[in-house]
Amino acid sequence: MANRQSREALYRTAYRTNGAAAYDVRAYRGTEAPELPRRTLPEERPQPVRRVRVRAKTAVSPFAVLGALAAACMMVLVIFGYVQLYEATSQAGDLAEELESMQQQNQLLRSDYEGRIDLGEVEKRAIRELGMIQPTSAQTVYVDLVSADRAEILQEEEVNKLAEAVSALKSSVEGLVSYLS
Repeated sequence: MANRQSREALYRTAYRTNGAAAYDVRAYRGTEAPELPRRTLPEERPQPVRRVRVRAKTAVSPFAVLGALAAACMMVLVIFGYVQLYEATSQAGDLAEELESMQQQNQLLRSDYEGRIDLGEVEKRAIRELGMIQPTSAQTVYVDLVSADRAEILQEEEVNKLAEAVSALKSSVEGLVSYLS
């Protein structure tokens, strides 16, 4: 029983110190050393290896630069085309309004003009100042229009498409320069 009590005391001491303190060797004389529970270390997890990524230095292709410049030029030309279209549309609207007002004014002037014409006065003036007389039946000439009509269809000359595109591009650039100036 004494053996048993000493073992329990030894266990208490071992657990109290959490296994970090040295054991009293004299307490084990004549007895077997108690088996202490073995503590194992947690398994080591392998640390992820950091890979250094080496990026190759890439050069910019001259074709990519030319393509970007061409796209930028096209975008400017498209925007400029929309600006020209807007200006032409607004000018056409202004001219349509002006045409309508002029047609109304023309209608008023024509009705005023026709109201002032006196056919009797015109006939007197024609006889008196210009020496005109009424036509006689001998002066009447009849024209025969029974012959068949004939029509000619003219074909347009074909225009070189490349020359037309170059001239359109030239006029666009000139318009852009004049617009920005």
